[in-house]
Amino acid sequence: DTLMALVASDIATLLSSSATIDGNPVRPNQVAVLVATNREARAAQEALHTRGVPSVIVGTSSVFQSPMADELQAVLNAVANPRDRRLLKAAMITGLVGHNASAILSMREDESCWERAVAPFVTCGARWEVRGFVAALDGLLQELNTQARLLQRSDGERQLTNLRHLFELLTTGAGGGRLGPAAMAQRLATLRAGSTEDECSESNELRVEADAAALQIMTVHKSKGLEFDVVYCPTLSREGAPKTSATTPPFVYHDAKAALRATLELGDSGVLAEAQEQAAKETFAERAHLVYVALTRARHHVVVHHSRFDKYEATCLAALLHGDAAKATSWSIEETRKQVEALANASQGLIGFRRASHEGTYDALDARGSTLELAARDLGERRQPSLPYRRTSYSKLTQSAHHGWAPAGEPAQVEVPPGL
Repeated sequence: DTLMALVASDIATLLSSSATIDGNPVRPNQVAVLVATNREARAAQEALHTRGVPSVIVGTSSVFQSPMADELQAVLNAVANPRDRRLLKAAMITGLVGHNASAILSMREDESCWERAVAPFVTCGARWEVRGFVAALDGLLQELNTQARLLQRSDGERQLTNLRHLFELLTTGAGGGRLGPAAMAQRLATLRAGSTEDECSESNELRVEADAAALQIMTVHKSKGLEFDVVYCPTLSREGAPKTSATTPPFVYHDAKAALRATLELGDSGVLAEAQEQAAKETFAERAHLVYVALTRARHHVVVHHSRFDKYEATCLAALLHGDAAKATSWSIEETRKQVEALANASQGLIGFRRASHEGTYDALDARGSTLELAARDLGERRQPSLPYRRTSYSKLTQSAHHGWAPAGEPAQVEVPPGL
């Protein structure tokens, strides 16, 4: 994923630069990457691992969807089928076993070398029959020096945590600890198939106790109510158009002619077009709220990666940046860039603009220099909010408890350092 590679490079550059927050170097655990899906989260984590940045995916991502589950599956398949060269090779190239492609190719020329590489799997199978799953796998991983090798990686502690978590889940339930190699391999495959990308039970949710010093990756939805010093939002300009299911009967919308009461539209009401228009507006409002959440999680610095991806004109970010002109699909990438750059130039230093690259430089992130007083734009009479149906937030409900709250009619004075 080219985008995530750029994000990881940018973050690695930030962490290795002279940039500071409150006079201290920026640490990984002060940074968060907010994405739309768990798949994007895994892509971001893989890119960050490549750049040596420790990270953890926070939220409802299942351990059965983790790379470690793939590796354990390969090893279990090999232990269950020690004569199948294809399965053995798939296990050997995992991080758990530690062989590389060159080593496996050399085994084709030396049968004795191949037999030595296969021996740990055969031994594991024999030990399994006597002592069970956990003792057999522990013995195999000790023989292969797996723990020491994994801990040399920036995400080694995370991988070991996931491995122990998988061991625990596989042995939970009726007869789990007494299954043979083939049955255990099938059990893991079944559990992985039943664990969806965006849903998981509390028991198989990724554990994060060991990641206090790591950068956090999570979905925008999961970040609601949280704050981070530095936030990266790499995917806001490629969210595309909403799914058509939101306006395909049956669907629910809030009927403006019935005090905005939730209404189920089955397609035979005679007002399908009106209902679809209202449902589309509500769907857009939900998406726009997530963009708001993403852009307001940072205390000091937020980075939005912007490009004209497919269906960019349908994104909430495009509507935010360009208004009604966002619907103009004829814009070129260069025209889009010029509009964003003009917006940055008009922001009096509040917004910065630069081309993304695999290398960059950062200045200090400390508050310094003069401050700029901000004021909210008046909606006027053209756009009055609907009182029966509204969206609020925890911060809105508790605003009187925050510093800087001002009574109605008395604007709060907000100080924002230039360049942030």
